[in-house]
Amino acid sequence: MTRQDKKIYKTKFEREILIMKDLHEPKTRAEICDIYGINDRTFRNYFNNTNPMVIGNIKFSHSIQEERHWNITMDGVNQNEKKGVENNLIYKSSVNPILLPLNMTEVYMLTNGLLDTFDKNSEIYKNYKYLVEKIYSQLSDYAIKKIGGNPHNLNKRETIEYESELKMYDKIHSSKFMYAEKTRDRVKIIFDDDSEVIGRVTRKGGELILTEEDSYNEKMIDNLGAIKEIIIL
Repeated sequence: MTRQDKKIYKTKFEREILIMKDLHEPKTRAEICDIYGINDRTFRNYFNNTNPMVIGNIKFSHSIQEERHWNITMDGVNQNEKKGVENNLIYKSSVNPILLPLNMTEVYMLTNGLLDTFDKNSEIYKNYKYLVEKIYSQLSDYAIKKIGGNPHNLNKRETIEYESELKMYDKIHSSKFMYAEKTRDRVKIIFDDDSEVIGRVTRKGGELILTEEDSYNEKMIDNLGAIKEIIIL
């Protein structure tokens, strides 16, 4: 985005949302300030998690870090620092601000309608329930009644807060399977008896499937047994 691409934003919220999305691709602090016509102090306020942006009961807290581009010379000097090159800013875990203006049928499709398609004892159900609660928590009592109440015992949270993937793993251990399905990364599964298996996660007929690396045997995630640890390789 160049200077001629700059826009006058109607609200502070509009600008903050766009900055969040813009940082999905690494940019320097100076680039963001230049594109959005803000100073360094304003930028720091946007990304200060002690005072995150709040809309209704949605808290847009997030965490960014500097992406170090080390280029050490023979004399031990960082060439980038020597040239005054500014490090890019990147998310520790990307935040995706999504606000959906939905009619009641669409709300039903993304809540009770979605959960009704899965076995309540399956790992995939637990993961979708965790996600659906973020939508459910934003609904009025009227909307909850219109979508058929709360047959899945969803927890209506007072505050919906952005959570990094690491925090999500702590709450739902099996969410690592969803991550592995998304990235196509290999996973190592360690069972309670300390036996191990390595493979890749796919989905067939609404079920999460592990394809073992050595034998290519396919096993349903829900039938693997007692799992001690899931490691993304």
